[in-house]
Amino acid sequence: VVFTDAGSDVFAYWNVPGAWPRFVIPVVGDCGINLPVRLALGGAAPFSGTATLMRDDLRAAGLIPLTEPYSAQGYAYVGSSPGASVAPALLAVTGANAVVDWVVVELRNATAPSVVVESRAALIQRDGELMDVNGEAWLNFASPPGNYHVAVRHRNHLAVRTATAVACGPSTFGVDFTRAGVAYGTLPTKDNTYLGQTLWSGDATSNGDLKYTGSGNDRDPIILAVGGTTPN
Repeated sequence: VVFTDAGSDVFAYWNVPGAWPRFVIPVVGDCGINLPVRLALGGAAPFSGTATLMRDDLRAAGLIPLTEPYSAQGYAYVGSSPGASVAPALLAVTGANAVVDWVVVELRNATAPSVVVESRAALIQRDGELMDVNGEAWLNFASPPGNYHVAVRHRNHLAVRTATAVACGPSTFGVDFTRAGVAYGTLPTKDNTYLGQTLWSGDATSNGDLKYTGSGNDRDPIILAVGGTTPN
């Protein structure tokens, strides 16, 4: 089945209820790798009901910055410049394509997945699809086509990466982290009845751990941020 998105043909291919990610036919000027990615943030999951879309509370409140926030928090991009920005019109979109927040996507070495080959900022939409800063429904990387692990970071969720290296190229199938078995590790994601697999939320310190008590816990920074002194 062929659909049209931003003037380019894209193909539905996930066998997941409610999902509509893509196989890309690249547009003119997109060299290197064109990669569709889909995931769900547990912290943005709907509170109740049978909703299959994440909440876009930050966007609705005007709290999503036009410039990616990760370089200011100390993240060092590989192969791309910090300070990627998005047009205000993209944050005005509502519905399934409304922006939930910024994320970072990394291509990692196929045999040494701790090595980041290239990374870039992107935006996650309510339906889980990642959007490039230019509005395209896939991410364009300058790295040569080949096999890579794909990792995604979010500022208050545990990061996730693919269990195996995946083929990436100008025309490529995407990575859907909402599907069980895609991510590396033991319980790397949390099951959600309506969104599929979601990233674990609550890493307020962005240190890769979720802790309620003890040194470096994630509870105290939240309490301090809202002006409290004790959990209540």
